[in-house]
Amino acid sequence: MDPVTHVLAAVSAAELLAPAGLEPWAVTAAAGAALAPDADFIARRFGHTGLLRWHHTLTHSVVGAGLLAAAWAAVVSLVSRAPWHALAPFAGLGALSHLGLDYILHNNGLMLAWPFSRVMPRGGLFIGLNPQTSSARCGERKLTVCLRCQAHSLLFNRVFFLLALTTAAAAAAFPWRRYVFAAGLAAVLVLILSRAVAKVRAAAIARQALGAGVAIFPADFSGRRWLAVARTGKGYRTALVDLKRRDVSPPVDHRPAPAGAVAATSARAAVRAFLANAILPFTELSPDGLELWWRDLSYAFTPAVLLHTLRLKLDAGVVASEEFRERW
Repeated sequence: MDPVTHVLAAVSAAELLAPAGLEPWAVTAAAGAALAPDADFIARRFGHTGLLRWHHTLTHSVVGAGLLAAAWAAVVSLVSRAPWHALAPFAGLGALSHLGLDYILHNNGLMLAWPFSRVMPRGGLFIGLNPQTSSARCGERKLTVCLRCQAHSLLFNRVFFLLALTTAAAAAAFPWRRYVFAAGLAAVLVLILSRAVAKVRAAAIARQALGAGVAIFPADFSGRRWLAVARTGKGYRTALVDLKRRDVSPPVDHRPAPAGAVAATSARAAVRAFLANAILPFTELSPDGLELWWRDLSYAFTPAVLLHTLRLKLDAGVVASEEFRERW
């Protein structure tokens, strides 16, 4: 989720719980720790393989985020002279709020139990990567491009709007601010629960059309449309579930690339990194046959744009170059 929403969530929780004498420093500890897990953003500087291998892994684990929170609490303690043991719980609260929001947002999950397990539990209740809030320039390793995409995502993020309204209302109703923050966080919780219920409803509708074993992923910002993915004998079948109309769009069949082409590239470092965090990995040849695409079908809700895709350019069947982008 975007950094502004992470900070607002941490501030709301800290304002609700902090004692009066510690309040400004408790809020500072929570807000800074809420940003700390995204330190793995630096992985983008190491190219597409670095991004695939490290993003949402170590710093997005309970242990990793906890260590970052403890370090940030120590910094705030040195500046404020407030006891570290009093600030650490609020820093931990900020870090955990970051993990919670990312868990419900990102399809490919977080490595929450590192170093004990490299499994990446997944929530996927809110749409994250998508054509509207990500740029076709995301392959460029430029901070300005990433910041612009993050800022654009605020326009569609309902959690952000709830938290922003909560913060503004709390500032205007200062004596009752704790009640306002409590109400705002309760509203966010209701929104999350409503999306969980919507996902269950979408799965029930999809099973009637596509059969059992259907996976469901968010496909728009309202929670109305969901992507259904079902395995078939020859590949996968995807369709969009519309909860308002209670119908399923005509299914689209995805046929895999020739097994030989897949086997010839599966040992590449970038492919192994892609497979480590893909939910529904799928390979297909480009229409001109000159590229092999490693895709994650959990993002296949739009036919015009490839999301979360590793593209291998082929020359006489041999890989000439490779590049991963979150959006093509």
